[in-house]
Amino acid sequence: MNSRAKGKAGELEAAKALTAALECAVARNAQYCGKEGDADLRIEALPLLHVEVKRRRNAITPDQAEEFLQQAERDAIERALPFLIHRVDQDTRWCCTVRLDRLYDLVCMLAKHKGWRV
Repeated sequence: MNSRAKGKAGELEAAKALTAALECAVARNAQYCGKEGDADLRIEALPLLHVEVKRRRNAITPDQAEEFLQQAERDAIERALPFLIHRVDQDTRWCCTVRLDRLYDLVCMLAKHKGWRV
């Protein structure tokens, strides 16, 4: 499988996993515009969540996680929350990475979507 096909497959898998976890529609952004610098996934209910997807053969190292988060931060629109979702090929479980100083923002964003009080 070439890297473009693997990237698409990873994005589709991540979209399905996030749809189940968040109970809202998540789609590949490439389906809508696919421009360089856009988030990999589009979540209508959470428009300020900038989702970067990485599916890799080996686990992401701390340096790579930093690199991918910096990419999401560069690409994110103003006020958007950069969010990395990733997994290794041999594991079906997805992991999420967000900067600790933005964790409360993520909790508030999810609470508002779910109608929870924070």
